[in-house]
Amino acid sequence: MAESQGKSKRGRKPKYDYKSEEFLSLVESYAKKGLTDKEIARTLADMLLYN
Repeated sequence: MAESQGKSKRGRKPKYDYKSEEFLSLVESYAKKGLTDKEIARTLADMLLYN
């Protein structure tokens, strides 16, 4: 078994701030429109990819 060399296994920093007020209000607005979790995720992914 390889020993840890002090490297963190937390991964890279996210590209977007998923805890920002703007992001959370956007998710909330999609939920209020009746979108499912899957639809919200797909919509956000499309928005982030094409902006």
